[in-house]
Amino acid sequence: MRPLYEALKATTPIQAIDWTAEAESAFTEVKTAFAQAALLAHPSSTAPISITTDASDYAVGAVHEQWVEGAWQPLAFFSYQLTPRERNNIESSKGKVKTVANALVDMDKDDSREEDIGAGEPEGTLAIVPVKVKTKQGNTIITTYAFLDPGSTATFCTESILQQLQVTGRNTKILLRTMNKEESVKTSVACDLEICGLESNQYVALPPVYSQKKIPVRKANIPSQEDVGQWEYLKEVNIPQIDAEVGLLIGCNVPKALEPCKVINSQGNGPYAVKTILGWTINGPLGRSDTTRWIKPVVTANRISVVEIEELLKQQVKLDFPEHQHKERLEMSREDHKFMESVSNSVKLVDGHYSIGLPLKEKGLDFPNNRRVAEQKDKANQSKRSWYIPHHGVYHPKKRKLRVVFDCGATYQGTSLNARLLQGPDLTNSLIGVLTRFRQKNIAFMADIEAMFHQVKVPEEDSDLLTFLWWPDGDLSSELEEYQMVVHIFGATSSPSCANFALQQCARDNVDDFSPEAVSSMLRNFYVDHCLKSMEDERKAVIIAHELKTLCRNSVV
Repeated sequence: MRPLYEALKATTPIQAIDWTAEAESAFTEVKTAFAQAALLAHPSSTAPISITTDASDYAVGAVHEQWVEGAWQPLAFFSYQLTPRERNNIESSKGKVKTVANALVDMDKDDSREEDIGAGEPEGTLAIVPVKVKTKQGNTIITTYAFLDPGSTATFCTESILQQLQVTGRNTKILLRTMNKEESVKTSVACDLEICGLESNQYVALPPVYSQKKIPVRKANIPSQEDVGQWEYLKEVNIPQIDAEVGLLIGCNVPKALEPCKVINSQGNGPYAVKTILGWTINGPLGRSDTTRWIKPVVTANRISVVEIEELLKQQVKLDFPEHQHKERLEMSREDHKFMESVSNSVKLVDGHYSIGLPLKEKGLDFPNNRRVAEQKDKANQSKRSWYIPHHGVYHPKKRKLRVVFDCGATYQGTSLNARLLQGPDLTNSLIGVLTRFRQKNIAFMADIEAMFHQVKVPEEDSDLLTFLWWPDGDLSSELEEYQMVVHIFGATSSPSCANFALQQCARDNVDDFSPEAVSSMLRNFYVDHCLKSMEDERKAVIIAHELKTLCRNSVV
């Protein structure tokens, strides 16, 4: 296509096209491609799918396909021509892979050499400590050994630990890079685990943990009280013993677990000791008897590069599909920042409801007396701040409800309430984003916040701007009475942003009292007042649904 683009881009209707042999060849290929173009298929939910990408120095393309009846069927095509700036920068973007974790690698030395067999050296001890591990919501406690590895930026556990805790993680793949090979490894990611020392009840929350069949650390690397007893300067160190394998590898993404509380320096050729929140660890040579022999010497090294395959795919998609690089939310304007400052300063929890002041463009300005707009009469009013809002009813035939709608755009003497209010930024989640996340997992549930705007109160000092007139008991012959709304209303330009801000504030205020999944759901799975959420299984869905109800009830959102 490029020769055709080049031939046409600089021409006008009266200019002749420089029709080269290259353009003629490209034109013939394009005609053939159109004649042989495949028809798009209907997606099948059970068929394997693939995304195939290709790129040249000038463009990128992709095809989304499904495998049906022994053949690939196209579902969608994409192509994009690179701009000159992108062509200049694309090379510098390639090859940048985010390293998610480093882990431990256990390498057996080559035993083919005769001089290695039966020799070997006694192994040194590693920073291994007995711990208790459990889930945040569970009561089952497992005792195991944990290897504290500051050379790892991720945390791992054995599949056996997850099975004993009855935890089912999210399946994924990681790209495991060791010193001499690179391979894709299946794993699962488990959340909400926590650990504590064997003689303590002070638990430390773990980040998402990758599972592996085993942690490549040998029992010979685990220190014992007998080892410590050889060194007089380590007499205060107590090493509890348990009958267990090393089931956890704690990386530097759990700094609370690795942080030294006390250090006993080494003396002579002895080890040194570090006391952590999980207990004492011993590091260095154990000074075990020279009669200890290993048939095959072992070398232990760390710093393996681990990258999630999903992360690599995201990087590739962002490179091949530049439009995916934009954020889900638009940048805020100056007035949006002013709105956020106003509501952030005025928000407070009153009687179980969030109260947010009206975000006026200018505080302290007087409003003209517009009562006659509301009642079609001219009567005096003492307050210069009062603003009367006309209203009318709208009947919803399906819901069989009559909703009162306030006309906050009604003008009087060149002004209106909406003209004085800041609309605020669009704090609503992207509908595409919410729907996409809704389709990620197997079990789905939906929820709705009833009368969302009316759940957010207006402070007393602003309620005079929401004055309206009403006939008592619906008697049109009686005198009109004045009322004031004490909640944000339908029709005010600021109400949607104020309601969404209150919803997000509820999540932020309760981040320490509820699970990260529940807080994240409130922040990312609501579209206005509708919650669309999916989970891996029914049990987790019920738990999150219950947490969301409790979370909303805490602030009556």
